Amino acid sequence: MRVILVFPICCILLNIYANGDDCQGAKCADGECIDDFSVCNGLVDCRDGTDESDCGDAECQDSDFKCHYGACIPSISTCNQKFDCLDGSDESFHHCPHDKLCSREQFQCGYGGCIELSKKCDSIFDCPDRTDEYPPLCEPET
Repeated sequence: MRVILVFPICCILLNIYANGDDCQGAKCADGECIDDFSVCNGLVDCRDGTDESDCGDAECQDSDFKCHYGACIPSISTCNQKFDCLDGSDESFHHCPHDKLCSREQFQCGYGGCIELSKKCDSIFDCPDRTDEYPPLCEPET
Protein backbone atom coordinates (compact mmCIF):
# COMPACT_ATOMS: atom_id res chain seq x y z
CA MET A 1 0.00 0.00 0.00
CA ARG A 2 2.81 2.43 0.80
CA VAL A 3 4.50 1.86 -2.55
CA ILE A 4 1.33 2.82 -4.41
CA LEU A 5 1.01 6.08 -2.46
CA VAL A 6 4.69 7.08 -2.79
CA PHE A 7 4.96 6.34 -6.50
CA PRO A 8 2.25 8.78 -7.64
CA ILE A 9 3.78 11.54 -5.46
CA CYS A 10 7.21 10.97 -7.05
CA CYS A 11 5.71 11.06 -10.53
CA ILE A 12 3.85 14.30 -9.79
CA LEU A 13 7.03 15.94 -8.44
CA LEU A 14 9.09 14.78 -11.42
CA ASN A 15 6.44 16.05 -13.83
CA ILE A 16 6.40 19.48 -12.19
CA TYR A 17 10.21 19.67 -12.36
CA ALA A 18 10.27 18.51 -15.99
CA ASN A 19 7.84 21.25 -16.96
CA GLY A 20 9.96 23.86 -15.17
CA ASP A 21 6.97 25.01 -13.13
CA ASP A 22 8.99 24.96 -9.93
CA CYS A 23 11.64 27.49 -11.04
CA GLN A 24 12.04 29.92 -8.16
CA GLY A 25 14.69 32.03 -9.92
CA ALA A 26 15.46 33.01 -13.49
CA LYS A 27 14.82 30.66 -16.38
CA CYS A 28 17.42 30.19 -19.13
CA ALA A 29 16.30 29.90 -22.76
CA ASP A 30 16.90 26.13 -22.63
CA GLY A 31 14.64 25.82 -19.56
CA GLU A 32 17.40 25.54 -16.97
CA CYS A 33 16.61 27.35 -13.72
CA ILE A 34 19.24 29.53 -12.03
CA ASP A 35 19.28 31.91 -9.07
CA ASP A 36 18.03 35.44 -9.80
CA PHE A 37 21.36 36.87 -8.63
CA SER A 38 23.17 34.87 -11.35
CA VAL A 39 21.67 36.96 -14.17
CA CYS A 40 23.94 39.66 -15.64
CA ASN A 41 26.65 39.16 -13.02
CA GLY A 42 29.55 38.74 -15.46
CA LEU A 43 29.58 34.94 -15.14
CA VAL A 44 27.91 32.51 -17.53
CA ASP A 45 25.62 30.39 -15.38
CA CYS A 46 23.17 29.07 -18.00
CA ARG A 47 24.50 26.27 -20.17
CA ASP A 48 23.30 28.26 -23.20
CA GLY A 49 24.76 31.59 -21.95
CA THR A 50 21.44 33.43 -22.04
CA ASP A 51 21.87 34.78 -18.49
CA GLU A 52 24.56 37.16 -19.84
CA SER A 53 23.12 37.90 -23.29
CA ASP A 54 20.53 40.62 -22.69
CA CYS A 55 21.89 42.80 -19.91
CA GLY A 56 21.49 46.29 -21.37
CA ASP A 57 18.72 47.25 -18.96
CA ALA A 58 20.34 45.73 -15.86
CA GLU A 59 20.52 48.18 -12.96
CA CYS A 60 23.80 48.07 -11.06
CA GLN A 61 24.27 49.06 -7.44
CA ASP A 62 26.41 52.12 -6.65
CA SER A 63 29.24 49.80 -5.61
CA ASP A 64 29.18 47.98 -8.97
CA PHE A 65 30.77 48.56 -12.36
CA LYS A 66 28.55 48.18 -15.41
CA CYS A 67 30.19 46.24 -18.24
CA HIS A 68 29.68 47.59 -21.76
CA TYR A 69 27.20 44.82 -22.56
CA GLY A 70 25.25 45.63 -19.40
CA ALA A 71 26.28 43.11 -16.73
CA CYS A 72 27.17 44.31 -13.23
CA ILE A 73 30.34 43.29 -11.39
CA PRO A 74 31.83 44.58 -8.11
CA SER A 75 33.87 47.74 -8.74
CA ILE A 76 36.74 46.21 -6.81
CA SER A 77 37.04 43.63 -9.65
CA THR A 78 38.01 46.26 -12.24
CA CYS A 79 41.52 47.19 -13.39
CA ASN A 80 43.05 44.07 -11.84
CA GLN A 81 44.39 42.59 -15.10
CA LYS A 82 41.72 39.88 -14.94
CA PHE A 83 38.66 39.91 -17.19
CA ASP A 84 35.55 39.86 -15.09
CA CYS A 85 33.29 41.31 -17.79
CA LEU A 86 32.81 38.95 -20.72
CA ASP A 87 33.65 41.80 -23.11
CA GLY A 88 36.79 42.87 -21.20
CA SER A 89 35.41 46.36 -20.53
CA ASP A 90 36.47 46.17 -16.87
CA GLU A 91 40.09 46.34 -18.10
CA SER A 92 39.64 48.86 -20.94
CA PHE A 93 41.91 51.83 -21.64
CA HIS A 94 38.92 54.10 -21.11
CA HIS A 95 38.37 52.83 -17.60
CA CYS A 96 41.82 51.82 -16.34
CA PRO A 97 45.09 53.71 -16.37
CA HIS A 98 47.61 51.60 -18.28
CA ASP A 99 51.14 52.76 -17.71
CA LYS A 100 52.93 49.86 -19.36
CA LEU A 101 53.24 49.04 -23.00
CA CYS A 102 53.63 45.55 -24.34
CA SER A 103 57.05 44.26 -25.30
CA ARG A 104 58.16 43.88 -28.94
CA GLU A 105 57.24 40.18 -28.76
CA GLN A 106 53.67 41.04 -27.76
CA PHE A 107 50.56 42.56 -29.32
CA GLN A 108 48.65 45.17 -27.32
CA CYS A 109 44.92 44.51 -27.34
CA GLY A 110 42.52 47.43 -27.60
CA TYR A 111 41.68 47.25 -23.90
CA GLY A 112 45.38 47.54 -23.00
CA GLY A 113 46.37 43.96 -22.20
CA CYS A 114 49.12 42.04 -23.98
CA ILE A 115 49.15 38.72 -25.83
CA GLU A 116 51.97 36.88 -27.57
CA LEU A 117 52.62 38.38 -31.01
CA SER A 118 52.23 34.94 -32.58
CA LYS A 119 48.57 34.93 -31.50
CA LYS A 120 47.76 38.04 -33.56
CA CYS A 121 45.81 37.22 -36.74
CA ASP A 122 45.75 33.46 -36.10
CA SER A 123 41.94 33.23 -36.59
CA ILE A 124 41.44 32.72 -32.83
CA PHE A 125 40.23 35.56 -30.61
CA ASP A 126 42.75 35.93 -27.80
CA CYS A 127 41.93 39.52 -26.78
CA PRO A 128 38.52 39.84 -25.07
CA ASP A 129 37.79 42.84 -27.31
CA ARG A 130 38.80 40.77 -30.38
CA THR A 131 41.28 43.37 -31.62
CA ASP A 132 43.87 40.69 -32.31
CA GLU A 133 41.75 39.52 -35.26
CA TYR A 134 40.67 42.97 -36.52
CA PRO A 135 40.68 42.62 -40.35
CA PRO A 136 42.63 45.83 -41.18
CA LEU A 137 45.40 44.72 -38.81
CA CYS A 138 45.50 41.24 -40.35
CA GLU A 139 45.65 42.18 -44.03
CA PRO A 140 49.01 41.50 -45.66
CA GLU A 141 51.08 44.63 -46.18
CA THR A 142 51.50 45.68 -49.81
